[in-house]
Amino acid sequence: MRMVLVTAVISALGALGCHSSKEPRVASVLEGLPEYTPEEAAVFDDKLSAAIFGLRAEVDPSKDPNMTDRVTHADWVGRARVSTISKETLAGKDGYTLGVSPDGQAVAGTHPAAALELRIPRGSPSFSRLETSRDSLIGKRLIIFVRKYSDRGEAANHWHGDADDPSVMAAIERHKSLDAQGSRAQIKD
Repeated sequence: MRMVLVTAVISALGALGCHSSKEPRVASVLEGLPEYTPEEAAVFDDKLSAAIFGLRAEVDPSKDPNMTDRVTHADWVGRARVSTISKETLAGKDGYTLGVSPDGQAVAGTHPAAALELRIPRGSPSFSRLETSRDSLIGKRLIIFVRKYSDRGEAANHWHGDADDPSVMAAIERHKSLDAQGSRAQIKD
C-alpha cells in the first residue's frame, strides 16, 4: 500500500512540475474548427458543379438540399476568377489545383485571403471534366463556398464551386433571407 501511495505522490508532483508558469502556451490552430465528417463532406464536397463546364446542372440551385448549409455555415461565399490551373502528382496521386482570386465583395461570410487554392483529386467528377476543358476555365468567374475544418489533425479549407449564374445567386439570397428570418423569429421568443 505504501508503494502505491508513494508512486501516486511522485506522479502528481511530476505532473505539477512539468509546466512552468512562465512557459508560453500556444493555442492550437485547430481549436474551434469543426471536424470534416462525411456529413460535412456532402456539403463542402471539393467539387465544381457541372454547370461551370457548360453542362446541365446536376441539381437546380433552388432545390439543392445542401444550399442552406453551404450558405449558413460557409466562412466565405463569393465570386472568384480562375487564375491558374495546374496538374500535379501528390503522394503518387494525380490531381489539379485551381488558383482562384476573389472577385468583388463577399456574398456571405467574411472575405478570404488574396487567393485560394482548390485541390481536385483523381476520382472526383471535376477531375475528368478538367481533363477535357481546363483551358476554357482560365478567367472564368465562379461562386465559391468555403469553410475551414479540422481534417485529420490539420486545418484545411473545403469548398464547393458553382456557376456564376443568376439562379445560383437567387438561391443564395433566398437562403440568406430565410436564415435572417429564422434568427429574428428566435429573438422574438
